[in-house]
Amino acid sequence: MALTTYLPAQDPRRASRLAKAITAGGLALALLGVSPAAQAETEENGEITEQEVGENSGAENDGTGNDSPENDDAGSSGIGEDTPEGGEEDPGQDAGDIDEQDDDPEAEDEVVELQILNINDFHGRLQESASTVACTVDAYREQNPNTLFTGSGDHIGASTFTSFIQQDEPTIEALNAMGLDVTSIGNHEFDQGAEDFDSRVMPLSDFTWLGANARHVDTGEHLYEPYEIHEVGGVEVGFIGLNTLDMPRLVSPDGIAHIEWTSLTEEANFYAEHLAEVEGADVVVLLVHEGYGGAGFAELIENAHPAIDAVFSGHTHQTYAVQQGDMWVTQGGEYGEYLSHLELAFDTAAGEIVSSEARLIDLNLEGTTDGLVCGSHPEVDAIVAEAVEVADQLGSEVVATVEGEIPFARAQSGPGEPDNRAAASTLGELVADAQLSAVRRTNPEADFAITNSGGLRDDLPLGELSIRDLGNAQPFANTLMVGTFTGEQVYTIFEQQWREDQGRFSRHGQSSNVFYTYDPEAGFGERITGLWIEGEPVDPAGTYQVVLNSHMAGGGGGLSIAPEAAQMQDTGQNDLEAIVDYAREQAVLQPELDRGGIGVHWVTGEHEVYAPGDELAIDVSSLAWSHEDIPVGETLQVQLGETVLAEFDIDATWFEDSDERGRAEVRLEVPEESGGQLPLVLTEPVTGTELALSVQVEENEAQSPSPGGDEEETSVSVSVSSEEVVAGEAVTVIASGFEAEEDVVVELNPVLGEFTTDASGELSAEVTIPEDTEAGEYLLTVTGESGQGAAELTVLAPVPAADLATEDEGTEDDSRLASTGATITAVVLAALLLLIAGGFMFYRSRRNAAA
Repeated sequence: MALTTYLPAQDPRRASRLAKAITAGGLALALLGVSPAAQAETEENGEITEQEVGENSGAENDGTGNDSPENDDAGSSGIGEDTPEGGEEDPGQDAGDIDEQDDDPEAEDEVVELQILNINDFHGRLQESASTVACTVDAYREQNPNTLFTGSGDHIGASTFTSFIQQDEPTIEALNAMGLDVTSIGNHEFDQGAEDFDSRVMPLSDFTWLGANARHVDTGEHLYEPYEIHEVGGVEVGFIGLNTLDMPRLVSPDGIAHIEWTSLTEEANFYAEHLAEVEGADVVVLLVHEGYGGAGFAELIENAHPAIDAVFSGHTHQTYAVQQGDMWVTQGGEYGEYLSHLELAFDTAAGEIVSSEARLIDLNLEGTTDGLVCGSHPEVDAIVAEAVEVADQLGSEVVATVEGEIPFARAQSGPGEPDNRAAASTLGELVADAQLSAVRRTNPEADFAITNSGGLRDDLPLGELSIRDLGNAQPFANTLMVGTFTGEQVYTIFEQQWREDQGRFSRHGQSSNVFYTYDPEAGFGERITGLWIEGEPVDPAGTYQVVLNSHMAGGGGGLSIAPEAAQMQDTGQNDLEAIVDYAREQAVLQPELDRGGIGVHWVTGEHEVYAPGDELAIDVSSLAWSHEDIPVGETLQVQLGETVLAEFDIDATWFEDSDERGRAEVRLEVPEESGGQLPLVLTEPVTGTELALSVQVEENEAQSPSPGGDEEETSVSVSVSSEEVVAGEAVTVIASGFEAEEDVVVELNPVLGEFTTDASGELSAEVTIPEDTEAGEYLLTVTGESGQGAAELTVLAPVPAADLATEDEGTEDDSRLASTGATITAVVLAALLLLIAGGFMFYRSRRNAAA
């Protein structure tokens, strides 16, 4: 078929229309310049309202959910509140017709009833749904021979073990057996690069892969067929295939470096017109691997060519069947859970569609009400059975060894009671480390990874570790995503381990470069007291790249903050591939036992200024792993300052719904040491867990240097620009007595900043008091290698914004009115220029027309 690129000719009437538009614009500006003062008054009174413009952009991309028991809130999410007008909430509900069919019997003889079934994002779910899809498609074909079966991409890639272990070839064989007619390409088809897709996947396929917006980066030529026409019942149906514009971020860039992914809208509309006007297609359908919330999809739907009758979408794993004018837009979730179903009545005499209806077919054999849904297909059943047998054989390949006597296992509620999802596990940390390692290949800026405990389904054995072992431990083959979050949102990610929706705790598996402290006695949303990545505290105002699986990215596991990410990117990798590759690379695996989260509850005040002799009381928890084969320390070692070293017993009582196992009550007397910040270090030697805190101690007068004392001792002097400061505001710290260019730390518990003294050993630095600092008396300290000094500082509570009165309420309005004369002049001059330009262009257009 011809793939000639066509550019529409310039319409000569556009010049006349442009001249009129410019002239009208000039008149409008002249009118706008008449009464800016009145307009300012109207704005002041709040009388101007903006017209609300509704966008049919649908739901945000909620990532990929998972309907398995892994997910506490299972199922694919639809487009929710942002569903375009006329959309369905129930994916199984019929949405109605465009027009009622003519009752004329002769007209009925000329009307062809046809149907199109579509599947998207199958992802190699052979054992789960292949036979059901095949059987149901055949049942619909038997009901109406005028049936086409199509796809919207991602049929392979991010697959479960049975398909993944054979590079998805059994899935392609099953799609052939189902009689798939045509499909768009998707991002996962390129997981192993375009060369693999072109030379291996396409030759194995008995159907056509379409990609109208995949062009060669140098020549602009199509790399895949842009469209294909199928005749059914005498009706010519043209299909156009498109792929997501996010491709460069979804797969390895090197594998698709020669491909330019062009505009969805421009390619769709060009070929829609070509099919309708040149090829004579009766019906035009888009197969698009993109959905509501995805790049360019809203623009595509809102600006679709009138010849486009339906859009079968994918990629966002949503469920919807909605109508935009006369055009249907559908998506059938994921993994063969639904089929999109479009019925058309085409009048061959009139050459038009006279009625249409779209819905989703629920393929859940236990819950569907569709009498044509069935679960057995002899040819596909045999393909699946053979794939399972091969997977069992190939899965026996040993890829790594687990050394020692400590397993990678799920947490327990007690000896012999596995799967305690409320506690951290060595398996969860291994999975998160593997996912972080995999994603950093293409996203090196990724900061850390988390995974949901519900996705861990089996423990790993000691000794030899096979691919099947890894597949059993993590059987869902979720896609790996990277979300962009603020530091404040990162805090919320860990706060949401305490699930408000279910009133329980669900511990994230987290990569080993993350550590946090929490207060188990604090209220909801206030428990995380400290959070560090690679040893650096998380900055609430900073930006962080978080790796998480598609289930969590969609809000699964109670992580409702995930859909609020500034960006959520599909990496094109799945969790099973990630852990298999990681095990191969490491070869030898052994759990790291230092704890990633410690409970710290201050019985005495955390920010209190202690005096020598005062009692310091802290309750510490989460010092032990919740697994019978992981050793538990007997004592917690505590050092305060330079003189106090003590040990406290650890209580190893098991807990069913928390990560609190391993508790110690720390009770110390503040020593007679110099004042300021005394280091408080907690160490559990069996796991190697260490936590560094600090305690603020008032200056001991007996140890303070007296005037005229020993001048050989270093005397550090510290003062502040104001002895009182409001929390959230800045104060200048002045210090002297240090060595030249010495590094010093300014602290108020926490650290306020790190600085370097000048050539005279002096410092003048501005620091900001944290907004959440409680009102009270503090010692601000400046510490360096040559000494430490302190100054008293009173922190005041911020004044509520409602209590702040504006003395001069007329300033803004006065400023606005003062500029009125200048505004009038500018507008009038602009209007005159536009009127002159418009008149000149109008005159030219008339002369050209006469000529």
